[in-house]
Amino acid sequence: MVLDAGHGGADPGKVSEEGVLEKDLNLVITRRLAKELEDAGVEVILTRTGDEGPGQDQAEAGSRKLADLKARTERINEEYPDLAVSIHQNSYPDPSVRGVQVFYYSRSEAGERMAALMEKAFREGLPEETRVRDSKANEEYYLLRNTEVPAIILECGFLSCPEELSLLMDQDYQEQFCKAAARGILACMGK
Repeated sequence: MVLDAGHGGADPGKVSEEGVLEKDLNLVITRRLAKELEDAGVEVILTRTGDEGPGQDQAEAGSRKLADLKARTERINEEYPDLAVSIHQNSYPDPSVRGVQVFYYSRSEAGERMAALMEKAFREGLPEETRVRDSKANEEYYLLRNTEVPAIILECGFLSCPEELSLLMDQDYQEQFCKAAARGILACMGK
């Protein structure tokens, strides 16, 4: 399977009021999740292992984001895994909005099934006070629309919600989150 730590390099993604960069948190969570999956016997391929943005160095400033998305998608399609999961953090102007959410391509039955399994794993594996939002179909996200294998985007939480940001930065919560995510991915793989 392929795990994609969203953003990286010149693209920080969302930035919390406290200065936490989405790209950094995505990489931390992706590495922890990869270890959980590898410990369960899953071969994991990462689209990035450090603070780089795949494809960004080959593009001009205005087109770096698209070049990055194309490079990630090409990598996923070249590897042709059973599934791909892209790790992200959310943000919203209202700081009370919070929750884990899974996005899938609206025309992918496999993606919809994966999203439901991931949502179930989070509802069962995260603390009761953690909000797990309903999975959501999407037509626009480049990575979902252009991968040749089932793919989902996992929004781990809202950087704009101070309480949720504290959780996302907590190592014990990260471990609990990654264990739940790994159970969901294993269910998606039929394991």
